[in-house]
Amino acid sequence: MFLFVVECAMYQEIKKSISTATKIILGLFILIYFGASLVICDEDLAFHLKSVKKLEDDVKDWEERCLDKELRDLDTPCCRAEKEYNQNRRRMQRRLCFYKGNHTS
Repeated sequence: MFLFVVECAMYQEIKKSISTATKIILGLFILIYFGASLVICDEDLAFHLKSVKKLEDDVKDWEERCLDKELRDLDTPCCRAEKEYNQNRRRMQRRLCFYKGNHTS
């Protein structure tokens, strides 16, 4: 009889642990979901706006210097290097920030 009581007590503890773990995991999923939807870099974080503005200005400057009238790249080492640098900056911003909508440039 004593063994049966101990088994029931252990079963109740295991059941309580599973229930608590499930609640914690569910809470974390909810927190991650709402946390990710609340922080959108292109609207909420000022440093991101400055970074995007600076990159846009740099790309416009590059286009003025390194594209001909038909919008083809001038084949100079300086222009190729700057284009690659700007593309790497854009990729890094996409990795660091959440975006709303389609940002494929």
